[in-house]
Amino acid sequence: MLEVLKQLYGEAVTDESFDVFKEELGKRFVPKSEFNQRGGELKQLREKVAQQAEELAELQTVAEEKEALSEALSVAEAKQEELIAAYESRTNAERLQLALEQALQASGARNIIAVKALLDMEKITLDEEGLKGFEEQLWELKKENSYLFEADKHIVQVIHPASYDKADLSREDFKKMGYMERLKLKKERPELYIAMTQKTGGNK
Repeated sequence: MLEVLKQLYGEAVTDESFDVFKEELGKRFVPKSEFNQRGGELKQLREKVAQQAEELAELQTVAEEKEALSEALSVAEAKQEELIAAYESRTNAERLQLALEQALQASGARNIIAVKALLDMEKITLDEEGLKGFEEQLWELKKENSYLFEADKHIVQVIHPASYDKADLSREDFKKMGYMERLKLKKERPELYIAMTQKTGGNK
């Protein structure tokens, strides 16, 4: 290379200037081996970046699938809750109807369907203690429509379940009361119920 430079630049090129030239050239350019090494490292870096991008895309796909699955599970759970609520509602309605029919039968109703049609079902509920809002309506029905019930199970019309008192409940009246009526009296006026049972010799 020195000879080539001397041919181009003549006596201006000396050994000393050639050394300076090589030093500067080394600063501005890298050897081929180093260049190849750096090129290999750059290639590996690009491949790594591409691999990470691919993995990120896969993770995004998994996340989207997971979100879709979560939404599907939420929809399924909501439908299941609706089915359970509908089943419980239907079951409660069937239990209410069964309890009501049994109570009407025990009260001596001649035609259960006809008597049920006269009841305000929105005011009747069923819980662990039994029917609520039924006895009051039954008493009124027996009072106003006694022909709908068997004669031996009529409620004495002068006595209302909510207003029993010793003064207006005689021993004969108590004997004429049905099971449901005595049960209500026992619940609402236990002291009067005890007094009546003592008079009549027990709950018969």
